[in-house]
Amino acid sequence: MTDASHAFLYSGGVMQDLGTLGMGSSFAHGINNNRQVTGDSQTTGGASHAFLYSNGTMNDLGTLGGSGSQGIGINAIGQVVGTSYLSGRDSFSGPTPSRKGPPIARSRSATRRL
Repeated sequence: MTDASHAFLYSGGVMQDLGTLGMGSSFAHGINNNRQVTGDSQTTGGASHAFLYSNGTMNDLGTLGGSGSQGIGINAIGQVVGTSYLSGRDSFSGPTPSRKGPPIARSRSATRRL
């Protein structure tokens, strides 16, 4: 038995498992009208990385040099906003992003278009 959770996309009465970046769990945090999803997932190395799920594939967005990242929101053209550990940092600093409302853009956020 496992405690893993997977992000999913529910559409047309069907729940689609989005999988992971290699192991453990994944969590969805944002979606756009093109059915692209962003969130975070555990990698094969055990770190948590932001992902962009698009056209049936979960893509690892990496980090800003630190050990983890999280995709929080996505716009109509697939740009993702989120948070990332910086190189040499063990943890996020500052307020935790709110899950109740729109994503909060912060200085440690990165936008990456694929």
